[in-house]
Amino acid sequence: MKQLFFIAVGFCIASGASAQYNSKNLTIRETTATEFTYKNLRLFPIYANETFMNAHKDLGKYISLQKALEQKKVSITETVNNTIGQQSGSATVNTLFIENTSNDTIFIMAGEVVKGGQQDRLLAQDMILAPKSGKKDISVFCVEHGRWNYSNESEKAGKTFYGYSKISSNDIRKTAVVNKSQQGVWDNVANVTTKNAAKTESGTYTALDTSKKYNSELKGYTDYFKMALKSQSKVIGVVA
Repeated sequence: MKQLFFIAVGFCIASGASAQYNSKNLTIRETTATEFTYKNLRLFPIYANETFMNAHKDLGKYISLQKALEQKKVSITETVNNTIGQQSGSATVNTLFIENTSNDTIFIMAGEVVKGGQQDRLLAQDMILAPKSGKKDISVFCVEHGRWNYSNESEKAGKTFYGYSKISSNDIRKTAVVNKSQQGVWDNVANVTTKNAAKTESGTYTALDTSKKYNSELKGYTDYFKMALKSQSKVIGVVA
């Protein structure tokens, strides 16, 4: 596989000194060279102690952006003809509106890719989206160089993004979040899709969704680590 991402997130709100994120409550135990290792990726699980686990057991419900989109709990739209505060006007490449319409809290991670709108986009900032949030600006980068139009009238009417793709490769994510280079994002997208035999006319990163080569190799990684971490009940994240 030419590019790989594996993200594990433990997100909690410290509720007191006894439940802080520190070396007393959270540890990374030593592993063997082959334990939690698959091909070129090795994970180091982060374990929480009983004090930490008990302090956070009653936290509110967090859901991922992928699940929120699947369950229609979040709306992502182009800026065109929308208004947020005093801002309105034409769609822009590097800004979208996002709104949590549910009673859940939605976690958004920089590097996630959404499909639809006038072009597929990469979300370029981490965000905790509160329940019934109202429209919020979110920074984005284009990952579909050859399109700036809606695919159908339904999308055009709502100016919406209809689906979730994946989390981008580390190179693309870094180029967007750290370097903030649109041209660099396009260059890295072209590199990744070409190496994974997933080129399309519009040059979209989401072509990887239908690449047999890419998905077969990715499945090998995810299947292995899901099984390896299945019995690790106190793991709240990993170092990769």
